[in-house]
Amino acid sequence: QGNMIMHRHDLYGPIHKALRAAMGRTLVKLGSADFSDALETARVLAALRAQLATGASHLRHEDEHIHTALEARCPGASGRLEADHYHHEQAFAELEALMLEIEAAPSAERASLGRELYLRYSEFVAADLAHMVEEERAILPLLHSLFSDAELMAIEGAIVASTPPADTMAIMSDIIPAMYRSERVRFLSFVQHGAPPEAFTGILQHAAKPNLSGPDWVHLAASFEMAP
Repeated sequence: QGNMIMHRHDLYGPIHKALRAAMGRTLVKLGSADFSDALETARVLAALRAQLATGASHLRHEDEHIHTALEARCPGASGRLEADHYHHEQAFAELEALMLEIEAAPSAERASLGRELYLRYSEFVAADLAHMVEEERAILPLLHSLFSDAELMAIEGAIVASTPPADTMAIMSDIIPAMYRSERVRFLSFVQHGAPPEAFTGILQHAAKPNLSGPDWVHLAASFEMAP
């Protein structure tokens, strides 16, 4: 099973690495924020809202594209995933309500509310990490058994096509540094085949270069025969 996954198209791996990295950064920001400081509070809440919006968009894409396709060939297979997504959506609403409460609270009360937000987001991250592992360990092999790589790539292509360019660039900025070198080259080679040359160059210059270490960027540039 492990070898099969390694040699088949992976719908989940890249985006899940990006989500794990981004959620981890957001969790650290929440844990280290001084909620008595109004400006810092505004910054950390904006970061959390942006991350929750990315997560909500990811859920919608999975619901509309992956789960729909899965149900067409294996009815009932996405039931548990849909239940998890419902709980995620409830968590998004609870977190937003808590953020609104923090924004309306006096400075002296924000520290305790900020701690509760940190703990509640920690619970969400833990649940989402477990959910993503289930998708990669159980759902991905099922998708491989039901769909060809060309079909999986078409599903992924539909997701990319429905994503605004600015959102795509932001997601790429998280995906690319979350990968190891050979994985990064394979992923970007796949992206290159489906993107106009100017769009692919933009991804390398604006999503890859600013977010990679010097040696990683040199390796990537050499892999695509670009000057570092």
